Amino acid sequence: MRQHLLRFLRAPCYPFLFSLYPILALLAMNAGEVRASTALRSLLLSLLLAALLFLLLRHFLHQKHRAAVTLLALEVVFFAYGHLYSFFRQKHVANINLVLPLLTTAGVILIFLLATARRLNFSRVAPALNSLTLGLVVFVSLQLTFYTASPVRAENAAGNRLPQQTVHIPPDQPLPDIYYIILDSYARADRLQTLYGYDNSRFIQQLQAMGFYVASCSQSNYGRTDLSLTSALNMDYIQRLHPELTPETISRTSVFADLKHSAVRQILEENGYRTVAFATGFAWSEWTDADEYIAPSPLSPNLNEFEIMLLRTTLTRQLLESGMLQIDPLGAPRFRERTQLAFATLPELPHTPGPKFVFAHLIIPHPPFVFGPNGEEIDAAQFVNADGKYTFDTYSKGYTTALTFLNAQMESILARIIAESNPPPVIIVQGDHGPWLQSKERAFDILNAYYLPGHADDLYPTISPVNSFRIVFNAYFGTNYPLLPDYSYASPVPNIYRFSFIPNPCQTGK
Repeated sequence: MRQHLLRFLRAPCYPFLFSLYPILALLAMNAGEVRASTALRSLLLSLLLAALLFLLLRHFLHQKHRAAVTLLALEVVFFAYGHLYSFFRQKHVANINLVLPLLTTAGVILIFLLATARRLNFSRVAPALNSLTLGLVVFVSLQLTFYTASPVRAENAAGNRLPQQTVHIPPDQPLPDIYYIILDSYARADRLQTLYGYDNSRFIQQLQAMGFYVASCSQSNYGRTDLSLTSALNMDYIQRLHPELTPETISRTSVFADLKHSAVRQILEENGYRTVAFATGFAWSEWTDADEYIAPSPLSPNLNEFEIMLLRTTLTRQLLESGMLQIDPLGAPRFRERTQLAFATLPELPHTPGPKFVFAHLIIPHPPFVFGPNGEEIDAAQFVNADGKYTFDTYSKGYTTALTFLNAQMESILARIIAESNPPPVIIVQGDHGPWLQSKERAFDILNAYYLPGHADDLYPTISPVNSFRIVFNAYFGTNYPLLPDYSYASPVPNIYRFSFIPNPCQTGK
C-alpha cells in the first residue's frame, strides 16, 4: 500500500486531477440546480484534452514533470479566466477586452519561459501538487455526495406529516389518470389584459367548452416556483410543513426534497398509481426516480445549461464576448427540445398503462422565449439587453408570443387527453406564479383550471393551489381533508422564508 502511495505521489497525476476540479467545483456550487449527469461530457472532454496536451507538451519539453507542471499552469489560466473577467467587469476595469488578454498572454509566455528553464527540477513538486489536487477533488466530491445523499428519508417525508386519511376506492371503479400540468409563470386572464393588453378570452372559453372550471380570481400561494409547487403537492403551507425554517434560513434542501417526494405522490403511489414526470432543466423539480421519466437524449448535440455556465467561467468567455464564438447564452435549444418533447408526449399518455399520475412542469411562457407564435424557432437573445436583462417591453413581447403558441398546443393536447382517456381523467392546468417585471402584489394572479368530471361544484373562484389536491382526493378517493384558507405570501431572495402576506382583492373587496 505504501509503495503504491509513493508511486502515485511521484507520478505526474496532478494536471489530470486538476482538469476535473473546476468542473466539479462549479457543479457543487450549483447542487440542486443542475443534475450531476449534466457535467459528464465536460468532465470526459476536459480529461481527454488534458491527456492530449500532456502528450504534446512532453514531446516538445522532453520531460514528463516539466510537461505536467506546464499543463497545470495552463489549466489554471484557462479555468480562471472567466472568473477574472467577471471580477474585472464588476470593478468596472476600463478596456477589459484588451487588458485581460494582454495579461493572459504575458502569463502564458512566462509559463513557457519557466518550463524551458533547465535548472528547475519539476519532479520535486510532484508530491505536493498531487496531494493538493487530490485533496481538492475529494473535497468537492464529498460535497456533492453529501448533497445528493441528504434529501428525504421516508419517515421524514411530507406525506407522513399530513393527518392520516383513509382512501376509499370501490373495487369495481377504475381509477382516473391524474394530470398535473404546470405552465410556468402563466398569469390569470384579467392580469394578462391589464398588464400586456393580451386578450386570453378565447383560450379560457376553449377550456370551459371542454369542461374545465377556470378559477376567475385565483392566486398562487407563493411567488416562487419551488415554494409554490412544494406547497401544492403537499397540500399545505411551507410554514406548517417546515416550522423549523426561520426568516434567516437560506437552505432549500428540505423544500426540494418535499417537492420530489411529496404527499400527493406518496398517496397516489401507495394506491397503485404509476408516476410519469418530465425533464425541466432544473434538478430540484425533476422526478428522475419516477416510474417513467421523460427527457431528451443525453447525447443531444445541444449544450446543456451547465455546459454553457462552465464555458463562461473559462478562457472561452473572451471568445464569447468578442463574438468569435457563438453559443446561445440562455440555453434556448435545450429549453426548446424539452418543451417540444413534452408537447409530443402528453397526448400519447392516455394509451399507456394506468392509473398514472402525470407531473408535467413546462418552462413556458417563462423565459427564455424560444418559440414564435406558430412554434417556429426564434432567437431568445433578442429579448435581453447587453447585461442579460429584460425590459418590460421585451419581456412583454416574448411572453405574449410564447403564450400564443402555448395556448394552441394546450388546446390540442387537452382535447386529445380528454377524448382518448377511459375513464375520464382528472386534469389540473395551473400557473405556479405570475410573470416577472410587475409589482409583487400582482405577481400571484395565475391561471388555475380544473377538469373534474362530476365535481365542478366543489370548486370556487378564489381557490389556490394548496387546496387543489385536497379537493381531488375528497372528490375521487373519499377523503375528508378540510380546505385551508387561500393565502398568498411573498418573500425576498435569499431569505425566501421571510414571508409577507399578499391579500387577494377578490377576497377583501379592494
